[in-house]
Amino acid sequence: MSWLEILIVALALVVIAGVLTYQHRRRKALEQQLAALSQRSDILQQSLHALTAGAAGADKRMYRLEARERRLQERQESLESQQAVDQPYAQAINLVQQGAGVRRLMEELALSESEAELIFRLHGLQNDA
Repeated sequence: MSWLEILIVALALVVIAGVLTYQHRRRKALEQQLAALSQRSDILQQSLHALTAGAAGADKRMYRLEARERRLQERQESLESQQAVDQPYAQAINLVQQGAGVRRLMEELALSESEAELIFRLHGLQNDA
């Protein structure tokens, strides 16, 4: 082998060694980036699970609040309806306590005779007692 051939082989080995060193360093850097990305991915996944659980909990609380609101609204409507039904009777009681008779209750409040007599007997007697 001549000196020229040896020199070319040596130079080729140096270039190959340099390329291998560069690739080794690059591989290490890529492995570090991959590890960092993997860690970040794990953190993001944990955050996503926490947010999902929180959203599910909030959804359940919202459902319970909406159900409670519906029950309260129904109860309020029932009470208002009952007050509307009881209104003529409250007026009749007031009139009886002011001295009104059965006929006046029937005429002014459109009560039946039996309703007017019952209210008169129950609440008219309180004035006499």
